[in-house]
Amino acid sequence: MGSTVRIAQGSSLQKPADVITLLSSLRENDLLLIDEIHAVPSICLEVLYPALEERALDIVIGKELNARTVRIRLPAFTLVGATTALHRLPVPLEGRFNLNFRLEEYSDQQLAAMVRH
Repeated sequence: MGSTVRIAQGSSLQKPADVITLLSSLRENDLLLIDEIHAVPSICLEVLYPALEERALDIVIGKELNARTVRIRLPAFTLVGATTALHRLPVPLEGRFNLNFRLEEYSDQQLAAMVRH
């Protein structure tokens, strides 16, 4: 398949340019994992939404009257968002995921059994 897994920390995506750089580096069928996705600021999520919905980046070039939007098509990719604080995930972002899984933490007994084996 030739896919690559790319991993980013939500806290490292602080500016829209960070998200644009990350998304523009993706290739066809890559998997992008954003760990602690709840830490991504809303201004950065605004860049992520069209990437998820339309596989496109809308980049504004220039300012005020000279501003224009350039649309860059993105390859097909899969986004996995991981969080330990689901309650901090914006509803519009959560709604853009087709699948949602909640994983329970291991108990102390389960962790001990894993170490023994």
